[in-house]
Amino acid sequence: GIVADAVIRVGSRTLSSPFRVMVAAASFVAIAIVGLPFPVVIGAAALIGLTSSRIATNRSLMASGSGASTDDASSERSAAVHNSQRRVWGIIGGTLALWIVPVGGIAVWRGPDDILTTIALFFTRVSFFTFGGAYAVLSHVAEVAVNDYQWIDAPRMVQGLGLAETTPGPLIMVTQFVGFVAAYGRAPGLTPLTAGVLGGLLTTWCTFLPCFLFVLLGAPFVERLAENPNISAAFGGITCAVVGAIANLSIYTTWHTVWPTGTEPNWFAVTIAVVAFVSMRRSSMPVYVMTLFGALAGALLSVIHDV
Repeated sequence: GIVADAVIRVGSRTLSSPFRVMVAAASFVAIAIVGLPFPVVIGAAALIGLTSSRIATNRSLMASGSGASTDDASSERSAAVHNSQRRVWGIIGGTLALWIVPVGGIAVWRGPDDILTTIALFFTRVSFFTFGGAYAVLSHVAEVAVNDYQWIDAPRMVQGLGLAETTPGPLIMVTQFVGFVAAYGRAPGLTPLTAGVLGGLLTTWCTFLPCFLFVLLGAPFVERLAENPNISAAFGGITCAVVGAIANLSIYTTWHTVWPTGTEPNWFAVTIAVVAFVSMRRSSMPVYVMTLFGALAGALLSVIHDV
């Protein structure tokens, strides 16, 4: 119910034209049916957004018979931005060192094919090449962790998402759960708990470190980037693709929650999902209230079964 509500909320703000709806639908088909990796879909959506903007701009210029104009105010703002190469390379070098020390140490200690090294490299790629927030990223993480690496099964992945929804902190922390489960019992020479803790710590470090890199590098240029029509168009395409990715996650979680065995539906889960969805759409019920409601309802059902 919560993820379905997120699809509608993001879609209502983003899909303002038939073209954007088509991009979102194509993203959903590419991820859910064709099985394309999420970073590939994101790249294609950015290219589509940029191309459509270029076409629209060229048509506008041809219709008006004018060329590109120069915005003096924009030029002054651009000139005022402190673009120090020393600063840029210092941030990149510092971030790279902070990544190499733990990840390189793990690779040297455990080997390049060890589960801990694989976890670190995978979540580094996730952090660098996925966009759109936690729901969009989790769609990709679930696909790879469950189907490709087989670190975790689908029902437990859905449980991890529920755990992340009910605990303080950003939703993306569900990746730490995936890293813990992936490493638990799969690192020879380490106790399962030690391996799991290391997997969770590496996941958290590799997920969040690139975020600081992007923020520190991009902060001085935020206004200029926001005013760049090409960048805005590319991110517009990405946002449409994100709607498709979140829709895929909604169907994924619904399927593995309502039909956990693949045969008989879980009517209790159906009821909770419908109540949560309707409550959030009709009365704007906060997410934390609905997660608390679901947790209490599940605990009550467990007590009734035990009795």
